[in-house]
Amino acid sequence: IFVQHCKFRRLTEMLCFLHKVFSEAVQFAPLGLINMFNSGGALDDVSSTADSSATTIHVRCRGPGRFGAYSATRPELCRVDGQQVEFSHTEDDLLAIDLPHRSSHDGDRWHIEILYRTL
Repeated sequence: IFVQHCKFRRLTEMLCFLHKVFSEAVQFAPLGLINMFNSGGALDDVSSTADSSATTIHVRCRGPGRFGAYSATRPELCRVDGQQVEFSHTEDDLLAIDLPHRSSHDGDRWHIEILYRTL
């Protein structure tokens, strides 16, 4: 897995420098909570795991809000705290997941998993 600085021009509202995490099959860059001015401030950690059948991106994020990421391909599924959730993936490669508010001792910290199957 490689990490590099790059600029994405396809997400016209998000023209900023990002960290891009990718394998041979996956190009992904977390934006954070996209309805916030400092969207990336909600990101705690980004990592990935891969094997011969899939690549999974793991994001630790504080919420609530709308989590967004650049994703060159549509993932197979997304999970939040182990539960499969609905997501959107637009033609300009914006992946979005809604993170609800919750009242618990952990606050609004979420573990997001984004799964890409290897072809």
